[in-house]
Amino acid sequence: EAPVKDPNCEEPPMTFFTSDGADCPADAIIDVEVGDIIDNTGLFTIAGLDLGTMNMQLAPCFTDNCTDDLTYVVRNVDNGDPSETCSKTIVVEIEAVDDCGNVSVDALVCTFIIVDDVAPELEMPVVTEGDITCDDISVEDVTAFANGTLTPEEEAAFLDAAAALFVSNGLIPTGTTDDCNDSDYEEISIDVTLGDDCDIATLICTFVAVDVCGNTSEPASTSLNLIDDTAPVITCPADVEVDCTADNSPASTGMATATDDCGQEVA
Repeated sequence: EAPVKDPNCEEPPMTFFTSDGADCPADAIIDVEVGDIIDNTGLFTIAGLDLGTMNMQLAPCFTDNCTDDLTYVVRNVDNGDPSETCSKTIVVEIEAVDDCGNVSVDALVCTFIIVDDVAPELEMPVVTEGDITCDDISVEDVTAFANGTLTPEEEAAFLDAAAALFVSNGLIPTGTTDDCNDSDYEEISIDVTLGDDCDIATLICTFVAVDVCGNTSEPASTSLNLIDDTAPVITCPADVEVDCTADNSPASTGMATATDDCGQEVA
């Protein structure tokens, strides 16, 4: 008679993660082939990890009326689809053979799942901070955004303008890296912290790297300091000729005026 498999002896699926050192799902395989003989503890390697530490005992799963020391043979191997880059399922079926060559009708089906759970990394520029002036962006818009008083349409326009400044100043990630899958960076927020009259505000842009499996990196930020480094402009009244006895006060001859590109008060 052939060995008999205990119907209650199916191994639950085992899950292995790339964060624990498993190979990427697309590259993951099991290192046994159909016909291979394995020992009682089911020792083999899957996704580059040794299953010996899993203590997967085969002996309790099969009984035989004549043979106590059975031989365990790989009946079938399914290494999954290499196009599965985020999660791959690998299946191996193991049969028992007694001393007379009788083979168990039912095989022990072992299922292994390999998951990419490692986030990509952001590649940030060497310089992560820069300065802009009031010619680059409206102080009124910066202040209103910080205070939450822009309309949705105005806020969207402000964020577009601010994002363009981070791009033009080279304050965006230079790329991303990922061990297993394609990835890219995403801008997740632009925030504004108001300062004083000269250091008017700081714009902070925060990014994350995301791969096609949805693994997300820790955030990283760059900043733009809105500063007032431009002198005000004075405009003098036109030249006039007055008689020495006439009124030559500024009220009569005209007053000088001054403007500041950041809207600061001038004297």
